[in-house]
Amino acid sequence: MVVRIEKLLKVDGFKAKATLLTVLGSVIGSEDWSVRKAAAEALEKLAVVERDLLLEFKSEGLKTSEAKKFDKVKVVRDQMIKAWKAIPDVL
Repeated sequence: MVVRIEKLLKVDGFKAKATLLTVLGSVIGSEDWSVRKAAAEALEKLAVVERDLLLEFKSEGLKTSEAKKFDKVKVVRDQMIKAWKAIPDVL
């Protein structure tokens, strides 16, 4: 599912990008660590590839990610946080 969401987010004509980011936030809140790992990897890729489109979502993305700092997928989460921190702040 995460892969499909990532593909939809890359389509220029897709209008529900904010909603899909909310879905990814729900997925990362899952109790299944493999699901959270996949979501973290997708969010990391998204932050690298579409950083200019994510300006308004940066603070919420970081807040959600940092809330899981004791998670089993620490390395993946740390990479994702680093990618999201590279997104410029909204002025």
